[in-house]
Amino acid sequence: QLEFIEFAEPGLRGPLILEDMQELLPYLRAMTAEKIRPLSYGSVQLTNLMHCVLTLLFREAQNKRTAKKISNASAAILDYVELHYADSLTNRDLAEKFGYHPNYIGCLVLEQTGMPLHRYLLQLRIRHGINLLTTTQMTVAQIAEAVGFHSSSYFSQYFKQCTGHTPGEYRKGHL
Repeated sequence: QLEFIEFAEPGLRGPLILEDMQELLPYLRAMTAEKIRPLSYGSVQLTNLMHCVLTLLFREAQNKRTAKKISNASAAILDYVELHYADSLTNRDLAEKFGYHPNYIGCLVLEQTGMPLHRYLLQLRIRHGINLLTTTQMTVAQIAEAVGFHSSSYFSQYFKQCTGHTPGEYRKGHL
C-alpha cells in the first residue's frame, strides 16, 4: 500500500536527488526489518524511524539549497570582479554592492579562487596586462592605468614577480 505525503517545505515538494546518504541506511534497514517481522508497537517504531529519515532528507535538501545559493552568489561576485577588475575593489565595496558582510565576501572569494580578493585582483590585472602588452601598442604606463594599477612601477614590479620578465621584456619576447 502506497501512501502519498505532501510536504509544506518547498525543498521537499519535488524530486530530491541525494548522493551517498549512508546515514539513511540504518534507518531503512530497521524499517525493513520491522515490516518483515513486526514486533509489538511496530507501527510506532516505523513512525519514529520515518521521522528520522524525513529529518535527514529535509536537512540534506536545505544544505543543497544553501550550497546553490552560495554558488550563485560566488559566481555573481566573481563575474562582477572580472568586469570591474580595473576599479578599486575591496571586500567592503563588494559587500555593499551584493548585500553581504565584507568577511563573507572574503570567504566566498577565497573559497572559489584559492586566494584573497586583493591577490585575485592582482592576478586578473596582470592577465589583462599581458593581453594588452601582446595585442596593443599602449605604453606600460597606459597599460598599468588601464588594468587598475595606480603606479606603473608597481605594475612592472608585480608583473616581473609573476612572469619573471619586465613588461618590456615580455612584449619583446612575444611580438
